[in-house]
Amino acid sequence: MKQTAINKRTEEKIRQAFLHLLNEHYFTQITINMLVKEAGVSRGTFYVHYEDIYALRKQTQAVILQQLGTKTRDGLIAMVDDYQHGNHDIPSLAVHLEPGLVNAFNLRKSIHGLATNAGYADFRKSLHDKFHTMLFRRNLFHADIVESMSAVPDDYVEELIVTSMLSMIAYWLNKDNPETPAEFAVILLQTLVIAPIHL
Repeated sequence: MKQTAINKRTEEKIRQAFLHLLNEHYFTQITINMLVKEAGVSRGTFYVHYEDIYALRKQTQAVILQQLGTKTRDGLIAMVDDYQHGNHDIPSLAVHLEPGLVNAFNLRKSIHGLATNAGYADFRKSLHDKFHTMLFRRNLFHADIVESMSAVPDDYVEELIVTSMLSMIAYWLNKDNPETPAEFAVILLQTLVIAPIHL
């Protein structure tokens, strides 16, 4: 049990070093020597945990997506449940999104590094697919938004909502002086979630 905890801490240390380097260098510029120096581990220790730097990138992506997913999913479910029970007040609905947005804000450097410098389009696609699944495969918004725009095929409405939401979140995370997560949650709902119902 003790060794498992040590292994997890070492893997996390290597991932954090990788993410730090990604915010300063393109993925193709990062070497194992740079990585082990940043992490404070030996090359041998690195290879005990990861086959190569590509395996590290893949696992790091999976960890970040998992960290983003749980609070975001739970908040969306609670918000939609609240909405379906008659609460249409945007500020009170937005409260449900705050934990997920706080989490995204805290992970913004990791997200930025993986989405840009990692040269890894798969991260952006995985993020898109995760949001799409949360929003539509679980039928969170289908009845209220997609069906209200029945003149447009469902897949186009879904794509519009997912890409717009991700673009707005990326814009917010990249601002020099971004709004607080609470303020941004209200903006996000006003522009992407509730507004289409009233078009």
